[in-house]
Amino acid sequence: MKNAAYYQLDHLDFKGSCQVNFDFHGFLSKEDPHAELILSVTNLKLNDNGNTDIRSLSKNKIIQVILSEIEMYKYTFFEKYRKCE
Repeated sequence: MKNAAYYQLDHLDFKGSCQVNFDFHGFLSKEDPHAELILSVTNLKLNDNGNTDIRSLSKNKIIQVILSEIEMYKYTFFEKYRKCE
């Protein structure tokens, strides 16, 4: 089961846009209720406002920052909405 969302980024160190893909790999095909959420970031576009700090950051580092922000909430929501077995 895959979903994609488009985001405008307004971080302390950078601004821009990206697509975040959410995938519960194996959930539908294998009917695996324990399929883990897999996240990926694509189409990262950064605004160049003459900020030299942005130029010093690699796209991989920025993607890592985005995924870290999402991961902080991933487990919080998992605990909140998971069904008790």
